[in-house]
Amino acid sequence: MAGPCTSGFWRWMVLVLIATTATVTGQVCQSPFGMESGAIPDDSITASGVGHHYALDPHLGRLNGTTHYGAWGPALHIIGQWLQVFTGNTDTKNPVTHLLDNPVHARYVRFYPQSWYGYIAMRVEILGCNTEIIWGLTLNDAGMSHLNVSWTVVGNLPISRYTLRYQPSDGSGPYQDLSPAPGAGDTSATVLGLMDHTEYTLTLTSFDENNQPNGVINETFTTGGRRIIIWGLTLNDAGMSHLNVSWTVVGNLPISRYTLRYQPSDGSGPYQDLSPAPGAGDTSATVLGLMDHTEYTLTLTSFDENNQPNGVINETFTTVCQNPLGMEDGAISDDSITAFSVLHHSYVQPYFGRLKGTAGWGAWTPARQDNQQWLQVDLGVIKRVTGIPTQGAHLPVNNHYSWVRLYKLEYSGDEFFWTTCADKDGSDKVFTGNTDTKNPVTHLLDNPVHARYVRFYPQSWYGYIAMRVEILGCNTEIIWGLTLNDAGMSHLNVSWTVVGNLPISRYTLRYQPSDGSGPYQDLSPAPGAGDTSATVLGLMDHTEYTLTLISFDEDNQSNGVINGTFTTVCQSPLGMESGAIPDDNITASGVGHHHYLQPYFGRLKGTAGWGGWAPAHQNRGQWLQVDLGVIKRVTGITTQGALQLVHHRFSWVFAGNTDTKNPVTNLLENPVDARFVRIYPQSWYHYIAMRMEILGCSTD
Repeated sequence: MAGPCTSGFWRWMVLVLIATTATVTGQVCQSPFGMESGAIPDDSITASGVGHHYALDPHLGRLNGTTHYGAWGPALHIIGQWLQVFTGNTDTKNPVTHLLDNPVHARYVRFYPQSWYGYIAMRVEILGCNTEIIWGLTLNDAGMSHLNVSWTVVGNLPISRYTLRYQPSDGSGPYQDLSPAPGAGDTSATVLGLMDHTEYTLTLTSFDENNQPNGVINETFTTGGRRIIIWGLTLNDAGMSHLNVSWTVVGNLPISRYTLRYQPSDGSGPYQDLSPAPGAGDTSATVLGLMDHTEYTLTLTSFDENNQPNGVINETFTTVCQNPLGMEDGAISDDSITAFSVLHHSYVQPYFGRLKGTAGWGAWTPARQDNQQWLQVDLGVIKRVTGIPTQGAHLPVNNHYSWVRLYKLEYSGDEFFWTTCADKDGSDKVFTGNTDTKNPVTHLLDNPVHARYVRFYPQSWYGYIAMRVEILGCNTEIIWGLTLNDAGMSHLNVSWTVVGNLPISRYTLRYQPSDGSGPYQDLSPAPGAGDTSATVLGLMDHTEYTLTLISFDEDNQSNGVINGTFTTVCQSPLGMESGAIPDDNITASGVGHHHYLQPYFGRLKGTAGWGGWAPAHQNRGQWLQVDLGVIKRVTGITTQGALQLVHHRFSWVFAGNTDTKNPVTNLLENPVDARFVRIYPQSWYHYIAMRMEILGCSTD
């Protein structure tokens, strides 16, 4: 691994960079550290050995030193001797300085003589300065009772926490610590509740992983200007159709009411007022019924007892379901993170597999390095999962830098039945992982899933299997998934799912031609509180409609909204694939002697038995019959070959299909009304074998 100095120097430095307290540099930072001045004490200067004469001790190797022989000298004059505190010198008097092309952070420095004149003898100085971890405490905003400041983090040394202390600069009040303190990843903070027109001294201190201070900056700023009543409109949760925000009330000025207005930020829609508005004592609110993946501007206004506005804040937020669900911030508890196995070392527990985590060796690692291992996260409740960031191990695992290159993802709602995330062709999707230990790689799911449990299955890795992960998503909505069950020439039947146990007192279901050619209408009677499906009648044929379902809580406030677009066309599956048509409604002229070829195995995409119906005789008189239960309009047929081998050969109806997997659909030029439908194979490959669906709708 190449380093900023020679390879030998870098290999040694790998062991000591953990305890960095100073920067060794040859650029702007070039202050002598103390070899010449004596600021570095004698006992901090050591060596691989010392010549027999006391006049050559390591502490005599100070730049421009003249005590005794005026240099350090080892006992043995061979390569490998070192002085710990590049072409070197050509005489005994004149210093030679080398500036490092790539400054390093170090506490210990060793010099390894490689060539010498006479005896190895050195006097040295080290140039550099104190490390800068945080820099530039800057005022962003000042009010009559607040100061908002920001700072810059320099380099990549770890910061576990901050303290921000403040005090009137004249000492008229004691120091106070900002609570809560800035988080480890923060670069700004606001101090509230200050005295007007007062100069304050702010001191920001950063701490390392061992809770030792590793950086400090301070500045003085003065309060003055506008009085802050409400502050910090902050996003708590975003979903596909909602935003939940909160704010802080500053001081004790009266607030009688609020308004919260929202609008698409691009101006594509008008301002709307949240109804009901937040109450006088509220500090959070949720806006429902928003458009997915849309940026909104929210404006919160507070009013005094005379109904005059006395505060206003605004922010922009986007309706997108990509919130971290709790691995990095610890919202997911340690005992909710489990694994198939764990390496014997206690530094690689499953709960060390948190994104950007540094506990232990900073990753989960299993006992065995094979693709049967998994890391599992329990989200606590079913949530919508939309993405996964992953990261390699923070520290080497058994002295090996390690990360996962490829992995699969499984999910479950109950921890018993698992589904593997699929690729576009239906095969298991293999996600590309990491290429180093540091940089997270995020994948957004093409098809977000609802799950409580998520498992990561490493498939390929560098060094050891070692992962840190996060899961992106959001809470599921109150109502979810407006789905078309049946479409006819003049009707649409839809259903939806109620998520969680929040109360629903009633619904409204509005519908309108999607092209705006007709007005919105409300379904009457509306769906009942316990309903999860509804049918809209009296629609125009071959027309696309937009349906909007709104649920209401016990206080008659809307608490969920979903919508979808559907077309009145008579091509709905009539029940073979879904199972709505029972097994005993599916009969045939005959059945192959094997019980794996029953007529009811002939369902489209079915996998029961050998995944298809096959008759006993291979001739054109064979048929598969479906009883629809009542007369329906039949508009098309979809067929598919047998899923598995029939007498050790793949088989399908040749006129319809060309393989065992891909369905082929034929729409009837002249739809018919029928209760019973028979399929008569006319040509086939190897054996007659088929799976099928019938398309149509109820007769209107």
